[in-house]
Amino acid sequence: MTFIEEFAQEFVAVYNSKNEKEICHKARILVGEINKDEYQFTRTTHPYAMATALYHLLSDEAKLTDEESIPVAKLLYYCLLKNYLINNDMDISDVKYADLIDGCQLGIIFMTKFMKFIAFSIISGIAHYMPDGARKHLGNQLLLFCKTVQHVETMHFHHFIGDELMEEYKELAQELNQYLPKVADLSILKCECTPIIEQICKDIEFDCALRGNEF
Repeated sequence: MTFIEEFAQEFVAVYNSKNEKEICHKARILVGEINKDEYQFTRTTHPYAMATALYHLLSDEAKLTDEESIPVAKLLYYCLLKNYLINNDMDISDVKYADLIDGCQLGIIFMTKFMKFIAFSIISGIAHYMPDGARKHLGNQLLLFCKTVQHVETMHFHHFIGDELMEEYKELAQELNQYLPKVADLSILKCECTPIIEQICKDIEFDCALRGNEF
């Protein structure tokens, strides 16, 4: 486990303790690490855990400025996509399968909140897709995450994110399911989305490396 992964775990623990002073203190350190080297966040071995920390870093308790929130949201999106890529072929009996489902649920919450930023600043701005294509790909990713969770629910696999986010997820999922199209074969949607997700991850990694002078 890298230093930044260990520190991310510390930040989540402090966030869960509800100690506002310590949350702000740890948040400043984490923001400093992002400003110093974004690329290190793309080397994490447990992207769901990092995504959780970054999501909490965007909370009101962390008191980030709008400018500081931009790279955090970019890295959070990256970690959620990376989590899907490394875990989507896991067997339901594998302990890492929980990361897939938790990551999809967190992804649904995050994507619906930051839809315009993800589509235009990341998928279009960093990955260079045309705006219409960016909206389409984000919509497909949201559909993929929703249907992945629905699929495991039909098998009575109920491993969910923490209680704090559970109600928010349930409300969003219920609303989204009224408008999202039906998917006859999840494997086809997965095959369509995976190459795009892989390319977006590579483009974000390149963007982070450039900002950190890794080349």
